[in-house]
Amino acid sequence: MICNIQYPCGILKRFVKYYWIYELENINHCELVYPTGDPLILFHYGNPFKINNIDGSKTDQPLFCVSGQNTSWQRIAAQSYSGVIGVYFYPHMMKALFPFSLDEITDTSIDLTDVLKSAAETEDRFLNCKSIKTKLQIVEKFIIDNLLPQNSIHLGMVQFTVDMITSSKGTNISHDHLISRSGYSERQFERIFKTHVGISSQQFIEIIRLNNAIGLLSSNRSLTQIAFDSGFYDQSHFIRTFKRLTSLTPGDFRRKTIADCCMTV
Repeated sequence: MICNIQYPCGILKRFVKYYWIYELENINHCELVYPTGDPLILFHYGNPFKINNIDGSKTDQPLFCVSGQNTSWQRIAAQSYSGVIGVYFYPHMMKALFPFSLDEITDTSIDLTDVLKSAAETEDRFLNCKSIKTKLQIVEKFIIDNLLPQNSIHLGMVQFTVDMITSSKGTNISHDHLISRSGYSERQFERIFKTHVGISSQQFIEIIRLNNAIGLLSSNRSLTQIAFDSGFYDQSHFIRTFKRLTSLTPGDFRRKTIADCCMTV
């Protein structure tokens, strides 16, 4: 199995958080996937992943798969002989590739070739080359070639808001404060934010709090302390939100993580 992270350089550092490169040979693997706040595009060159939906149905991902913001959990099955380059964008920067509002693809995976016609040609070249390095170069060129002009005023406001939320880890920050700092009415603020990020600012805050809490679960802190440190009202609110977004309680998630680490060792 190959699983590693690489980072962009040059112009793409502004848009792309990192690249995830994953290969799996003669085994199957199923993983719980929860919201992170980062939209992504998956460029499969092996067997595509299968999405095990909450209703029990299964969906095959397209070879070039655009995944918008998720507001709930999924189970993703990697089949034998999978291979993929995942491009993880900053929360507000995947919009630079698409002329539509990103809330149109929230909780959805779509075929990149359906929305960007040049993707079909890129798909052929990507699949026919052998090395990961060349595949990544093809992906980077595709992204650069498809970047669209952005409304700098709107983008600046959204970036400022995203930075405020992420730097605070979603704690000690109010929705009203974000709106007042933006200079827009509440309706305008949320419309612009959803267009660029795909979800409301309140949903984004909740997801950032969740991921901060997940990071703290590896510490020796009690669940009550983690709930408080992550900005939740109380432990009950923490457990309800955590289970809705991940399918597990914080305690179950912590035990699963410890068990997975033990199995790895």
